[in-house]
Amino acid sequence: MPLLAPNHLPVLIAAALLSGVAGCTQVPELNDTVTDDLSSSKYPALVPLAPTLGTRPAPQDEAERLESSLNGRRDRLKSRASGLQAGIIDEKTRKRMREGVAR
Repeated sequence: MPLLAPNHLPVLIAAALLSGVAGCTQVPELNDTVTDDLSSSKYPALVPLAPTLGTRPAPQDEAERLESSLNGRRDRLKSRASGLQAGIIDEKTRKRMREGVAR
């Protein structure tokens, strides 16, 4: 089995040409984009991170809230599933349908 299949050769040539063309691109210098006002301005004051984040609930409280939410969802899904398991057509209608098909 050849290392390079003949049908892959055009793809490799195209990739090599695109890489060569991309290497010749003129990239603008970042220093040229910064204005004099911006380069002479002072850095903003740093703010402590803890006060900005606020307080989080205790892990136990959060776990209890999550468990209660999941239990409620489970109960709703079980109720919905039991509703889907129930028969849609009552026996009287089913008998009438069978008689109609038998004719």
